[in-house]
Amino acid sequence: MALRELEKPPVPLIQQFEALVAADTNQSVSIGFQMIGSECTQALKQLVAEGKLGRVREIRAGGCWPRMGNYYSRASWAGKMTLDGAPVFDGPATNAFAHLIHNIMYFASEERDGFAIPVEVEGELYRARPIESYDTVCLRGRFASRIEFSAAFTHATETPLLFRIDVSGSKGWARLSEDGAKLESNIGVSLDRPQNTQQLLDVNYVNFIDVINGRSERFTTRLADTKGYVSTTNAMLLSSGGIHSIPPASIRCYKHDGEWGFDVLDLKKAIEETFSGGRFFNEQGCPWATAKPKTVPLPLDSPVSLASFTT
Repeated sequence: MALRELEKPPVPLIQQFEALVAADTNQSVSIGFQMIGSECTQALKQLVAEGKLGRVREIRAGGCWPRMGNYYSRASWAGKMTLDGAPVFDGPATNAFAHLIHNIMYFASEERDGFAIPVEVEGELYRARPIESYDTVCLRGRFASRIEFSAAFTHATETPLLFRIDVSGSKGWARLSEDGAKLESNIGVSLDRPQNTQQLLDVNYVNFIDVINGRSERFTTRLADTKGYVSTTNAMLLSSGGIHSIPPASIRCYKHDGEWGFDVLDLKKAIEETFSGGRFFNEQGCPWATAKPKTVPLPLDSPVSLASFTT
C-alpha cells in the first residue's frame, strides 16, 4: 500500500474532498496539520478524552497575524479565490490559521483520535487589502453533541494577537495560548512547550515514517479526519454570501520595512470580543461589518463554486 502526505488544507472544496476520500479506500493519506502534533495540543486533547474538563460545552479561537505586501506577492495563489480556473480560497481560516479550525474539530470529539463534524455553521468574510479573497473572518457553529464554537482571525491589524484556543467544559477549562506554546487550565494542569514550525513539521514527519514502518497504527491526521474542517470553511463562505470589502474610511495603511500593511478600525478589539463572547463583528456594531450571515446546515447538499464569489 502506497502512503501519501498532503499539505494542509487537503483541498479547498467539499466536492474535491469527497472525491479524494472515495479514492482513499485504505486510509493511506496523511494531512500535514502539524499543530495537531504539538505537545500542548496533545495534552489538551488528553484532558478532553479523559473527561477531566467534564462535558465540553464551548470552544473558541482567535488571533491576529499581520501580513504585509510581501506575503501576498510571494506566490501567485496568495490572496486568490481561483487561479487559472482552479479553486484556491486562500485566507487566514483556509491557510495560516487553518490549524485552529482543525483543532476545534479535534477537541470537539471525546474519542482520543477522533474529529467531530459540525451540523451548522455561520460566517462573515471581509477584505481590507485589495485582494480577490479575504483577510478577515469570524465564524461559529454547533456540533450534534451541542458543543458550540466560534473563531475570529485576521491579517489586517498592525498589532499582532498570538493565537488562543479555549475549551470550556462542565468541570473546568483549558487554553492553548502564545501561538500554541502554552497550555493553561483551572484544573491544575499546565504546560510550557514552545515548538517552532520546523519542529512541528518534524513531529508530523516522524509520525508518517512510524506508520510506514508499522510502529504506529494511524496518521495523526488522516484525510477523512479533515471533513469537519473542509465542511466548515465551505459553509462559512456560503453563509457570508461571499467576500465583503471593508470601506477605505475604516482602514489605516501603515508601512514597515518598506512594505505596506492594512489596519482595520477596532478590528483587534473585535477579534478579542468574538473570542471572549462569541459575538460576530456585525453584532458588535463594527461600522465596516456589512455581512448578514445565514445559518448553513451540514452536510452540504450541493457542490461549492468559488468562481461564483469572485469579484
